[in-house]
Amino acid sequence: MALIRDFEGMYAHCEDPHGQSQAVDSLSCQLVLATLERAVEMLTKGAHRPAAIIDIGCGLGYFTARIKQRFPAARVCGVDISPTALKRASLIAPDCTFRQLDLKAPGMKIEGCKRFDIAVALDSLYYFEPREIDGVMFNISKLLAETGYLLVGYHLPEDMRFGLYIRSLDDARLLLGRHAMDIVYSFDVQNRLDVNHDGSPLGRHLYFLARKASAS
Repeated sequence: MALIRDFEGMYAHCEDPHGQSQAVDSLSCQLVLATLERAVEMLTKGAHRPAAIIDIGCGLGYFTARIKQRFPAARVCGVDISPTALKRASLIAPDCTFRQLDLKAPGMKIEGCKRFDIAVALDSLYYFEPREIDGVMFNISKLLAETGYLLVGYHLPEDMRFGLYIRSLDDARLLLGRHAMDIVYSFDVQNRLDVNHDGSPLGRHLYFLARKASAS
């Protein structure tokens, strides 16, 4: 528990926290990439510009690199609170941009970056406490362009000690609804084909794609 939110300490002392280098090859990540592909297709159909995608809580940047690989024309940015993680991510995904960001900070913004069409938050939102999550969602909404998408992967381990504000897709709908986002696609996955870094089954994840409501 001492390191549960000491992300800088974790990345400074662990070569590959939570097996990030292997997690990108899981079946769940392939489903996420397929969902992301459909969202990019919907956003760019008829548009004469590439998509802009932000990877929230990017860690070492392995999934950020996969996004860029799948969408080479896209503007891809990874953000994390740990400067050590970002330094290492810039070597793993040199074609992407990386910025340090604290999603809890009031007035949060990314200097020199326009808003993004899609925000991806895999296994990151459950690290926030109930008193923090609405501020975090407000900040994420500010990162998104009008009618932009938010793609979330939310781990639900059997022994869940934090992130208890989402236990089901109904909980996710309530949270997102408070921030003018509507779930357009979702799946509740029990994955016992892939394993965690410690060899245990990956277990249950919620995945949902939400769209930001137009201000008009």
